[in-house]
Amino acid sequence: MRADQLEVSRAELDRLTGLADAHSSMLLTKSCMKIFGPVSLPLMLQVLGMRLLVIKDAEWTNRTLKRRVKRVSTHAHYPRQLPTPNHE
Repeated sequence: MRADQLEVSRAELDRLTGLADAHSSMLLTKSCMKIFGPVSLPLMLQVLGMRLLVIKDAEWTNRTLKRRVKRVSTHAHYPRQLPTPNHE
């Protein structure tokens, strides 16, 4: 675990993240007493010096495309097309 590598106690994680006492312990326990959410995850990643990387996965995309029911195009909300940047 990254906190162990950094030699940071659970209490110190609570202090550095600003989470409630024992919250880090409940997040990091094997019994899953709490789950990471939109507040705790970014705070914990920052304190542990980590970032979350999201990448496209072709295999999972293909699975989704095979299983999906296509949406009705008249019901779709398409984003406004942004102009292509000039790379001069």
